[in-house]
Amino acid sequence: MIRLFAFMLLAFGIFAIQPSSAQTPKELYEGAKARLLANDPTNVFRDLSSACDQSYGDACTLLGGIYSAEHENTNYTSAYSYFVKACNLNSAGGCEGKGNLEYDGKGTTKNDPTARQSYTKACNGGDANGCYLLGTMQYNTEGGSKDLTGARLSFEKACSLDSPRGCENAGYMQRKAEGGAQNYTLAQTSYQKACDFGRPGSCNIRGIMHQRGEGQAIDFTKASNMYRKACDGDYGHGCDNLGDLYNNGTGVEKDMVAGNVVYAKACELGVPAACYQVGYSAHYGREAPVDYAKARTAYEKSCNENYERSCNNLGVLYAEGKGVQKDLKKAFGLYTKACEQNNAIACRNVGDFLNDGRAGETDKAKAHTFYARGCKGDDAAACYQVGYAYHYARSVESDFAKANTAYQTACDKDYARACNNLGVLYAEGKGVAKNDQAALSLYEKACTLKNGVACRNIADFAKSGRGGTSDLSKARTYYAQGCELKDGTACNNLGYAQFQAEGGPIDETAGRANYRRSCDLNFGQGCSNLGLVLFNGQGGAKDAVTARSMFKKSCDLGFMDGCRNHGVALRDGIGGPVDQTSAVAALTKACNGGIQAACQMLQR
Repeated sequence: MIRLFAFMLLAFGIFAIQPSSAQTPKELYEGAKARLLANDPTNVFRDLSSACDQSYGDACTLLGGIYSAEHENTNYTSAYSYFVKACNLNSAGGCEGKGNLEYDGKGTTKNDPTARQSYTKACNGGDANGCYLLGTMQYNTEGGSKDLTGARLSFEKACSLDSPRGCENAGYMQRKAEGGAQNYTLAQTSYQKACDFGRPGSCNIRGIMHQRGEGQAIDFTKASNMYRKACDGDYGHGCDNLGDLYNNGTGVEKDMVAGNVVYAKACELGVPAACYQVGYSAHYGREAPVDYAKARTAYEKSCNENYERSCNNLGVLYAEGKGVQKDLKKAFGLYTKACEQNNAIACRNVGDFLNDGRAGETDKAKAHTFYARGCKGDDAAACYQVGYAYHYARSVESDFAKANTAYQTACDKDYARACNNLGVLYAEGKGVAKNDQAALSLYEKACTLKNGVACRNIADFAKSGRGGTSDLSKARTYYAQGCELKDGTACNNLGYAQFQAEGGPIDETAGRANYRRSCDLNFGQGCSNLGLVLFNGQGGAKDAVTARSMFKKSCDLGFMDGCRNHGVALRDGIGGPVDQTSAVAALTKACNGGIQAACQMLQR
């Protein structure tokens, strides 16, 4: 690291030395310095040399600075000799310059211990940058042993001498309890001073302290003001933190339009988390137009910096072909990358791809390991999959106790399917003591969370009287809820209740409609029942042709009574021509599926 001398100097050509007037060394120095600041090199070198020759240390320091400045006549050896003389004359700036060249190995051999001694003398003489540089060496174990206590004192002194970086480092150590006790009050003062000196990173930390209530009451408004100041100073994390406040509506009115603006700036300044937010807004239209190409660009920028949430969401774009050519293998690779960075959702996505073979590889055992990893990262859907695997022995040995644990974890996070399946374990006494009330409570939670199967399970309990007394009206109500949530079985059972006047009046029109909904949801029994009411003209016009097709669909869906009905329709020419060969096939399938009436028909 090259440490430039603190005093910024002009570049000069060859200096002409003119006779000096009768002035004191101090007057010569101050006049030369004033001309330097005015960009006037006239007699600067002459007067400084004269003052230095007369042992005026600050003049020697300034000469050292001129020789060490980057220009065509840079001469580090001469600079070092002037800094040595200046330091020996107790010029604090000269000691700092001497330490800089010793640290960088310019004009002399690199010597960290000597540089540390030079910075110590500079700091003792009141040189702010010398104190800051001494603190960095003490903190980083350079030129001597690590000395956190000394580093903190050096930074605090640098701050008292108005060094912005000294204030920033002092605040850090005071806040983190390094080199002494934690002191939020001092840290606030140090960071605020650095912020006022134009250090936007310190403004950001002041915002964090206000937001967290470190050493003071939580104050989101002050936090937002500090983040704004940091953002205005082009400090990306300040913009990102301000965006989070707009996103959550804390300290400022919730305003994702404003949030998107500061996230965009933070992204441009290289903050991966902000690029994710830019991508998310464009991906899902969060107070911004849906723009998959923009989402992809932002996600890619962030993913390239290994921000796992962006890698996962970029995978989603490739999986769905949004803003990019659909590429499941690319999606799988991105999910895998995000999972390796411990993104739980991505691990679950990898598990899904392996479970159903979407990326060309089906490996349920491997999928289980990714689901387990996702569950460990608190992804509820992944925990459900782990529970399901142990519940139904999918690629692992059945273990109801483990299923219970995984389902419970997911259910605690309001994952409806897990709550329902946990209820099934309690209802069946698997992995837990059988407990209908516990099962019912879990079904109710899952139903409230919009799980149609759970609503149907409540209805089944109400119909049979499990967990209480039989209540057909309640059953009908919950079958209706389950049907609205697209559970085909619930639609079928609701239709049956409406035809049979269970829990309410007969309503054949509604019953027929619900059988149709059940069939549309690919529930085989619903298709068979729809075929029957169409054939009989219940709840609407008689329609044998459609009835026959419904029986076939029912059979194709594996409902054996549907196969028998289809066989009868084919044998007797109901809804179409007689087809004895196909009739025998359908009846045989029904017979093999345990329908004795079908077996008897085949024997005739």
